[in-house]
Amino acid sequence: MSRSAVALARSIVPRIVPAPDAALLKTFIASRTDDTFAELVRRHGPMVLAVCNRVLADEHDAEDAFQAVFIVLARKAGTIRGTNLAAWLHGVAARTAKGLRVTRKRRRKYERATRERKPTEAPADHDLAGVIDEELANLSEAYREAIVLCELRGLSRKRAAVELGIPEGTLSSRLAGAKRKLAERLSARGLAPSIVAGALLAPNAVSAQLLQATAAAVRGAAGSAASATAATVVKAMLFDQLRPAVLAAAVCLTIVCGGLAVTHSSDSPPDGSAHVLAARQVADPVDLVKKLGSDDFAGREAAHKRLRAVGLKAEPALRAGLKSEDPEIRTRCAELLTAIRKDALDALVKDFDPAKDTEPDHPIWARFKTIAGADRAARALFAELIADPHRRQLLDDADRDPVGAGKLYAAEVKAYYVYVQKLWQKQLERLNNPKAPAPQERPWADELVVLYLGTYSQSARAVSDNLENQLFRKWDAALTGSAGPAVRRVFTAWFALRDHELVIEGGLNAIGRDRMTEALPLLRKLVADEKTDPDRRAQAILTIGMLGTRDDLSLLRRVAEAPAANKPHTKWSVILKGREELDFLWHGVKFGEKVTQEQWAEAWRKADVREGDRSLADCAWAAAVKLAGGKPAELGFLCPHILDGGKPDPDWFYSPRIHGFPDAKARATAHKKAREWLDGREKVAPPVPSAR
Repeated sequence: MSRSAVALARSIVPRIVPAPDAALLKTFIASRTDDTFAELVRRHGPMVLAVCNRVLADEHDAEDAFQAVFIVLARKAGTIRGTNLAAWLHGVAARTAKGLRVTRKRRRKYERATRERKPTEAPADHDLAGVIDEELANLSEAYREAIVLCELRGLSRKRAAVELGIPEGTLSSRLAGAKRKLAERLSARGLAPSIVAGALLAPNAVSAQLLQATAAAVRGAAGSAASATAATVVKAMLFDQLRPAVLAAAVCLTIVCGGLAVTHSSDSPPDGSAHVLAARQVADPVDLVKKLGSDDFAGREAAHKRLRAVGLKAEPALRAGLKSEDPEIRTRCAELLTAIRKDALDALVKDFDPAKDTEPDHPIWARFKTIAGADRAARALFAELIADPHRRQLLDDADRDPVGAGKLYAAEVKAYYVYVQKLWQKQLERLNNPKAPAPQERPWADELVVLYLGTYSQSARAVSDNLENQLFRKWDAALTGSAGPAVRRVFTAWFALRDHELVIEGGLNAIGRDRMTEALPLLRKLVADEKTDPDRRAQAILTIGMLGTRDDLSLLRRVAEAPAANKPHTKWSVILKGREELDFLWHGVKFGEKVTQEQWAEAWRKADVREGDRSLADCAWAAAVKLAGGKPAELGFLCPHILDGGKPDPDWFYSPRIHGFPDAKARATAHKKAREWLDGREKVAPPVPSAR
């Protein structure tokens, strides 16, 4: 016959593909034929016999255990669900052989007569191989299936993937993970992991006599020792199955008893509550997650749809399902978690109306309102944040994984820093080339969503201060719009978690600059805490002098009169004369006016600059005077002279500062005047400026 004819004949003759284990098992359950069961023994017998020999190291005991394993298979065939047969048989073989070994040791201990049969010598690596089987049995089902099929049964990865019904790449990944996990466990027990795939795990040939004896034992015609061992294993397996059921029954009994007690109480629910409870139990997400691993495809699909319909309330059960040993359950749970989150987010965007007072049933909103409030300002801000796909995805990612919110915040801060650097570069280029297009700035909400991510506790010190400092920008559009109060609340919550000195200084400046009275509770906390850094505490005191209420006067005076508050903590260059002219020049530079070096030099020559220091009492007395409606400068406190609104303001500006005193006498005089002025003011009881 020619080669072409042979090739044609091969193409016509169909390839004989061995039936999968699941199909053979199903056929055996339906028909109980010897041929089908013999094929299962032929396939898996070498692997099972190898396990028994490794654990027992006795030829006759291993054969008894071998027969017992397949007796258990015959008896439990109808209960095998959601697992690979080879992995199941490996677990039963390890368990059976281990139980028989325990029995054998007990028999040796109490048996005084000489044994009738001499056990075969155990191989040098017997104990080591037994440890491998023990650790294999402790692996997750997915890992155990991969390593049993490929390493113990010797199947190719392609054939093993077909057997498991998964892609070959997935199998390779599981196999690598199984070997790594097994190696870690062996190393933890002081064993070299190099033997994981060694000759110790090689299958053993099954003799024809053993096959015949096993068939007879399964039919009950022989093999009394094997039958007794199998009965013991079946009882142990039954106990393992009943143990969680008994525990669940006990819990249910407790609940039912409690429910009956409540039912018979005076405030018992209506008669129809039992039906409602039953309906809830049927739709329990935990039960539905278990059904995701059902052998019935229609059942899996139905559970999948019902869980998606349950929505976010099913998240806890789905997260628990990610740890299931069933790969089908894990895969579906991961898919459902993503789909449910997307469904809920889409519904939130579609249904949220900032003009209405309805409360969205979504965890993003639940947390947001604890930070920014639930009034119209907060609702307007929330609508602005979720209007953009990227921003709302950031909110959802942080809510889904609060532990990872710190890393998310750090990544966004770094990205924003890069954006600001590029923006400044484009602005400089435009100064050199006025015809260049103006740089396009991002919406203020993009900056604010980064601050919101910084309200998670995990964000504290997640990035360096020079990166966080870039977040200090004046959000005119945000602060003057309808969302202004909520924007200030978010900033305050963000600021409360910051710990870098430069960021604290910049944040306090921003609070004073934008009149953020929402930060008053935080400022009061900083002032009252004596462990707070003195410079930080001083600036908080001065800011309260700008934004506080009558109730803050007692706090400020208490700090001012504390003995420790008079200890200077900061050195300053005190300008006793000529500050007005210097501040006028600086104001001109700030707004783009040309100031020559000669003008600066002349202003500094006329000024009287001396070295001084500042204490907390200096700040507290000055802030109390300012809060009560007075002018600290008129009482001897040295304050910067900055233009405010186009007019000179010799007392204060948006970032209040007290420059201290050049000597103790000047300090004592100013403090005395402040005390006397406040005492007289309290007698008249004039109105103190309100917070807003």
